[in-house]
Amino acid sequence: MKINLELGGVPRGYSFLLDGVELVKLDDDGEGSFVVTADALPNTVPFCNDEEVEAPNNYQGSNLHHIIEDWAESRPNLYEALLEREIDLTTMDGMTDYGKPQLSLRSLTVDEYRKYRRFIPLTSRAYWLATGWATLRSPRSNYDYAYYVNTSGALNDNYVRSANDYCPRPAFYLKSEIVVSMSVPSAVIAEGDGTLARYTDAELIKELWNRAGRE
Repeated sequence: MKINLELGGVPRGYSFLLDGVELVKLDDDGEGSFVVTADALPNTVPFCNDEEVEAPNNYQGSNLHHIIEDWAESRPNLYEALLEREIDLTTMDGMTDYGKPQLSLRSLTVDEYRKYRRFIPLTSRAYWLATGWATLRSPRSNYDYAYYVNTSGALNDNYVRSANDYCPRPAFYLKSEIVVSMSVPSAVIAEGDGTLARYTDAELIKELWNRAGRE
């Protein structure tokens, strides 16, 4: 059964539809909800496709960033609901050269992947993260490497200029007030006499929150 509700009412870890895209809610800050696509996008891409760029594993301005922006621009309802939020581009060795820019479209970072791992579904294709291994200033620098997640959920890193085996997986904040479509799990539908006619949408969502471990 599908119901329409404000995104702020969707429990963490549950999926919903917006502009025909299946998304999973990871968190919210009251005004916005942090979400990720349920699967990686279908086409593999290099993280960086510019041989001249000095910091090829800096997510901001990368080929990966541009592709995610192009993907979102073709989905007007999603694009209009985006919010800018800070992304921490600290590299794996702790260097902060790439800063904490405000972006509306991005990939997950390694820290975000670890924080929300219990909510993030596995994908059918390996995908890039926004976190680099090191920067140009790092001792014994591997500034040509960034992290990715394979289909088993394991983390690894690879060369950003030529590695062409990984896909984008967009993550972003959306306005919590927008209305989205959500499927009520079959386990809820099957309870009792098998009908939801006597329940309000608010009661159904409360039950989902409880099952997600949120009162």
